[in-house]
Amino acid sequence: MTLPTVGGSEDTWGTILNAHINVGHSTDGTHNQEDWTPASYAGEESITLPNGLIMKQGSSSIGVTTTKTITFGAAFSTAVVSVFLQQTGNFDSAVFGPLTIHSQSTTIFKVRNGNGTSTRTFDWFAIGY
Repeated sequence: MTLPTVGGSEDTWGTILNAHINVGHSTDGTHNQEDWTPASYAGEESITLPNGLIMKQGSSSIGVTTTKTITFGAAFSTAVVSVFLQQTGNFDSAVFGPLTIHSQSTTIFKVRNGNGTSTRTFDWFAIGY
């Protein structure tokens, strides 16, 4: 399909506009319930967006100078793009040092707490497909 031309593309703009509007909407203009909407999220570990992107999240804790394996409730279908960590609560990064990810796959990722003086809690967020 080509874009309409002025004076020579009668009804073409309407066709293009309707094709755009029909993505995610029923023919009567209401939202297509086959698509994911934020209202359908019930707090589970994983959510798959209409474009196939999968997002997973959770919380955990890790002891001093240890490595912990986090296993996803359900594996990613193809690959993990990235895993993000955020320590929760008050902490002094000079004392605790960073949490690091040592490896990741479609089923697990490993977190390392390289130093510190106490157990640390963290939230994690993984993106894949």
